[in-house]
Amino acid sequence: MKLQAIILAGGLGTRLRSEVKSLPKVMAPVNNRPFIEYLLDDLKSQGFSRVILAVGYMADTIIDHFGNEYCGMKLVYSIEKELLGTGGGIRQALSLADKTDPCFVLNGDTYLKVDYKEILTTHNAHSCQLSMTLRYVEDVYRYGAIKVDDNGIVTAFCEKGDNGPGYINAGTYLMSTDIFANFDLPEKFSLETDFIATNIAVVKPVAYLAEGKFIDIGIPEDFHRVQTMLK
Repeated sequence: MKLQAIILAGGLGTRLRSEVKSLPKVMAPVNNRPFIEYLLDDLKSQGFSRVILAVGYMADTIIDHFGNEYCGMKLVYSIEKELLGTGGGIRQALSLADKTDPCFVLNGDTYLKVDYKEILTTHNAHSCQLSMTLRYVEDVYRYGAIKVDDNGIVTAFCEKGDNGPGYINAGTYLMSTDIFANFDLPEKFSLETDFIATNIAVVKPVAYLAEGKFIDIGIPEDFHRVQTMLK
């Protein structure tokens, strides 16, 4: 089974604009390297052979930098002419994926250290369409908590704003390439709110609890923190 992934790299990075003015968020410099290279390095080290970059805002900057290959991995570009939301962007990118294998999906502004083959093993054991990584944090306020039942199935997304420790969505998924086939979805939609949360009783996402390094560089404070974390 070949390992393949989609990296969502089309965001505007509005909250990070004060630190990174002329680059797409995934190209923000971390120790003089584009942040997305750390994600690609991790995928390469774990045996991935093909990565689809879902690009939109300043797409040419990313394409010109990487071309069609990175450290032996084939790079393919899913170019959004207008923003499609996370769900719409993934659906378009999945059309370029190998249909014989499930596909990992990563947020391009989040670093999460996980064992991808372990996620795949759990995914296959449950014969599910969607697995999602969760991460324990001391305060769920910024992210919103995720509820999981005793069988390891995600049952609810809680609104942002609650305080206290708990599990959050860590932004890495493994999904069947035909996951959206039986749902009536608009052209633009959010994976989390419009698809998963709305159809959670049908999709029944399997939770994978990640314990490795985790950081979302979407705000200046964490953009500064990641410089040390990934040094």
